[in-house]
Amino acid sequence: MDEIKFKGPYKFSGKSSIFDEISSVINGVYLWCIKSDNNSFRVYYVGESVDIKKRMYDHRKNQLEGKYTGHSIDALRKNIRILMHRAGDGMIPRFSKMDRASFNKNLTDNLYLFYSELPTTGVKEDDKWLRCRLESGVVFQIENKGQNIVSVGHLRYWKGKSEEVKVSTGNNIIEALSNETISI
Repeated sequence: MDEIKFKGPYKFSGKSSIFDEISSVINGVYLWCIKSDNNSFRVYYVGESVDIKKRMYDHRKNQLEGKYTGHSIDALRKNIRILMHRAGDGMIPRFSKMDRASFNKNLTDNLYLFYSELPTTGVKEDDKWLRCRLESGVVFQIENKGQNIVSVGHLRYWKGKSEEVKVSTGNNIIEALSNETISI
């Protein structure tokens, strides 16, 4: 694989919904981004799934129900992580006057989604291996460039020699990723 192409940005709802965009099962890697002050996109979360559309439905539901940790959107735009909501616990004490449901809806509404479809081999374990290698490679690339990110990645799936892939994001600038070559 010489290049991976991320499509987006999409939203969880409304115009440009990822659910309207994806009509079939897509195996791949996805990004949740915050639009930064300079109109580029800053990655907040990286994930992988055998069925991205189904996973996005699960994510949206869990975020709105407060099952995920959440950070300040305004701070994330400046590459600062300020924890505001703990998964399952609710708003952290200094933000306890804020309505949890409103916070989670606002966070969900401000996320921009990108995805990259990966080829499948028909071998479940090999497909998982490739998704997780790409997921880890994206996370390492972003962290090594000094960007804050809610880190994910599964090194236990790393096998074989690493390879270099070019990241294409179309006309969108995703900080630390656009037009970069990353190791997976």
